[in-house]
Amino acid sequence: MQAKKAVHVAIYTTLISSMALSGCSSTKSDEPAATLAAKATEQSKSLVKKTKITFNIKPDDGAAQEQKDLINNQIKAINDKLSDVEIEATFYRYTPETFIPRVEAKKVDTMTFMYATETRPLAAKGLLKPLDAYLDKVPELKKALNMDIVKQISVGGDGKAYSIPIKGNVQMLLYNRARFTEAGLDPNKPPKTWDELVEYAKKLTDPAKNKYGIQINGADAEAAWKFQNYVFQAGGDMEALKDGAWKSSFNSDQGVQALQFMKDLKWKHKVAHPNVLTNQDESMRLLATGEAGMVLGDYWVVSQAVNQYGGKIKDIGIALLPTGPGGNAGWLMGGSIAAFPNYATDEEVIAGLKVIYELYYKLDRDTVDKDYFAQVKGREVVGVPRVYMFQSDSEAASIVKEAVKKYAVVPEGNIKFDPFADLAKGLKQEPPQEAQLLYKKVSVAIQKVLTDENADPKQELDKAAVEVDKVLDRNVNKK
Repeated sequence: MQAKKAVHVAIYTTLISSMALSGCSSTKSDEPAATLAAKATEQSKSLVKKTKITFNIKPDDGAAQEQKDLINNQIKAINDKLSDVEIEATFYRYTPETFIPRVEAKKVDTMTFMYATETRPLAAKGLLKPLDAYLDKVPELKKALNMDIVKQISVGGDGKAYSIPIKGNVQMLLYNRARFTEAGLDPNKPPKTWDELVEYAKKLTDPAKNKYGIQINGADAEAAWKFQNYVFQAGGDMEALKDGAWKSSFNSDQGVQALQFMKDLKWKHKVAHPNVLTNQDESMRLLATGEAGMVLGDYWVVSQAVNQYGGKIKDIGIALLPTGPGGNAGWLMGGSIAAFPNYATDEEVIAGLKVIYELYYKLDRDTVDKDYFAQVKGREVVGVPRVYMFQSDSEAASIVKEAVKKYAVVPEGNIKFDPFADLAKGLKQEPPQEAQLLYKKVSVAIQKVLTDENADPKQELDKAAVEVDKVLDRNVNKK
């Protein structure tokens, strides 16, 4: 569906008091003063020209009716409240392949809801509007933002903010508490280091019963997506800016150490489920059935384990990913952002930032309560930790905590960290340049190591680095 082009109209404000209106009238009115004041207010609003913007937050046709109603009601409330803004919800599922030509043709939404990975590459291509100056004009939003998160996912290579964080998720260690108990492990004390992870995985492994300590995802690009958690924990990264050019760095000593660790789980310690060429969907089945004692996953897949594969909520433990050598913490953060096309007008950007504040940062208890109720009706497993984009000591945080406590179905004791405090210690962002192509190339190296005991991690990563650097030079560094 083609996004509706936003129509820009200059904003001006006309102030009319009820006293002035009645004073100019030659006819006396018997209406109460309160009624006259209300009419004056409505007349004043009608004279204020609105900046019309579109935002691709309309649910698809398959969404729960409660979710559709919630979005419609939120949009109506914002339009009623903001006298100078008119917002329309559109449906557009972001992809880089469709977004770029839409921007070039000036047919993209005023604001676009997209993946958190997209800020840097799109900003580097000059397709997004820098937002720093506009945030100063919407101080309520700037004050509410968690600037640590902004720096991680919303800043371009020039240090300017090009997007606003909306929602976040993080890779966590999901484990089967019943299997822990069965193996003589304390389900309230998940592994905190790589060494402990291996120790626990050995106790959870019993090939005769088709039970293994951990599941490794090696399918398609997902292999590299999960692999980078281990790279972070080894103290490395997937790519880096060197002498003004982006280069792969996953084949560094730290990256090799990470892949060697994965190889050892499979071949040396023999604690990985034999089917290593699976995706996250299969991980949830293995977690639910107990075939795998531990897996890596985001908050949303817990609902899959429960609803699709019959997992018991009481048996799902949730912890931070173990730290690597030297105590390095690193867990992959993903999520979504809102960004503006490079041709957006000043008025449209300011109007959009006001809408973002009203929708995501100025939380209303009743609205949040309805949102969580809609999640429950949609069979989402409420209570699984996620990344919150606002300040942890804000009123918004307090409102969310209340709603989670009210609707959570995950036992509080199953979660072994504070999502508002502990997550910030190790959040890492996906590669800022050509992430999806990088994943595809690196996954080939990972799959080789996981299926061939004689494969050398260093050699395979070096091969992938050559291919990734070609892509970076062609698509990024040439500018």
